Amino acid sequence: MSERQKGVTTYLFRNTLRQMGYAFAWALFGVLLIPLLIETLSNNQSINFAGELRNFSLGPVLLIILAIISMRNYDDFQFMIQNGVSRKMFWQSKMVVLVIAALITQFFGYLYRCLISNFLGADDWQQASLYMTAYGKFADAATVNQVLAIIFSLLFTIALVLGMDLIGSIFSLFPKKQKYLIGVALLTLSIVGLTILSNWSAQHQKQALAVLSLFSGYSRQRAVQATLNPTMPFIELVGVIIVSLLGTRLTFKHFQIRND
Repeated sequence: MSERQKGVTTYLFRNTLRQMGYAFAWALFGVLLIPLLIETLSNNQSINFAGELRNFSLGPVLLIILAIISMRNYDDFQFMIQNGVSRKMFWQSKMVVLVIAALITQFFGYLYRCLISNFLGADDWQQASLYMTAYGKFADAATVNQVLAIIFSLLFTIALVLGMDLIGSIFSLFPKKQKYLIGVALLTLSIVGLTILSNWSAQHQKQALAVLSLFSGYSRQRAVQATLNPTMPFIELVGVIIVSLLGTRLTFKHFQIRND
């Protein structure tokens, strides 16, 4: 990595952390402090900080914040282009920053979960892990299942962040007025599509279960053991990451500075 690219990566990383910090402060106020205030005013009881901390999920909150921030591409692109940074360098630096930031969110999520489970008696990360709930008995060794759970969590985080970045980069290709129209159109299509899918699933339950089993890793041979095979979900996450990287690389090539 050249010195210039290191500088671009450092700038984007600091900018991402700053935005996450602002968003997290508001999220903390909305998710943690407002319910406490409502509880205090309605019941005239003392604030149960321990209970709120046990119920608070730091990792998912940070991940959602990062996923939303990752959709903002145009402002950084405009700044970089005006300072002589190529589209390729901007894309490479942005991908590195998003992956590192995604890993950081999971690290703090695991750390927070370990702390509140040890000191406040909350569920540990294995009990709170969706992977361990669904696929925790896939391997015979508990350590292998735990390692797979961590890898799956990291892949899911990266896939979600890069996927949201791809969506944001596609929207960045259009002016503001067109973005709103496209957003409304996509929302309408999503509602119609979900309605059609729901009706189809109700009428074709066997086919719907077959599709769900394929994507979730359900195997008839292992049904007696009440476990699922995580191979397909792993493949799906890797596929999302690859498609997101290729998609953002393609869209970044077509970014243009606009006056809208």
